[in-house]
Amino acid sequence: MSGIVAAIESFGVFVALDDGPKHPVFPGVGFITMPELSWRSFEDPSEIVSMGERITCEVLTFDTTNGEARLSLRATQPAST
Repeated sequence: MSGIVAAIESFGVFVALDDGPKHPVFPGVGFITMPELSWRSFEDPSEIVSMGERITCEVLTFDTTNGEARLSLRATQPAST
């Protein structure tokens, strides 16, 4: 699944999805938690992604409480050795 980085917060990254999961209230919203951004160590999410950047992620689950898809960017990258 791909989308555009819409917001970078200290706790993770919000993504505006191109083809969001079918949800009647919150279609097209994704969130990547800090651990799912990268295999490598980092302090700030902006070290990994930039505002407006197009990224491809894997959908992990759909969080019905927050109305967003939980995504993983690191799942699309080879694991570090």
